[in-house]
Amino acid sequence: MHLMYYTDSAGHRTYTLHKRIAAAAAAAAATVTRSAHPARFSPDDKYSRHRVTLKKRYGLLLAGASAACATNTQPPASRGRQGRQRDSETARQRDSETARQRDSETRVDSRM
Repeated sequence: MHLMYYTDSAGHRTYTLHKRIAAAAAAAAATVTRSAHPARFSPDDKYSRHRVTLKKRYGLLLAGASAACATNTQPPASRGRQGRQRDSETARQRDSETARQRDSETRVDSRM
């Protein structure tokens, strides 16, 4: 179902789900409705979730972008070999830190 709009006598947009065609509008003394969606919008878009996921992954999502996504604007593949190595090193450091925290928590629990 597409969202439609028409302009009332005051010039304001009035939104509706009903479609008024020119012939029917002329007979009923009403205005023709126009599409309220952008040109490329489709309510039956099957792949929008995937596009949003990819935009989040590569830092291209503008609406509601987090601070982490905003700082990393280049995709990992375009940052070159050193950028990918740096990313893998930070991931390894993060994993080792969480492992150390987990080990220290288990030691404290075993002493009790």
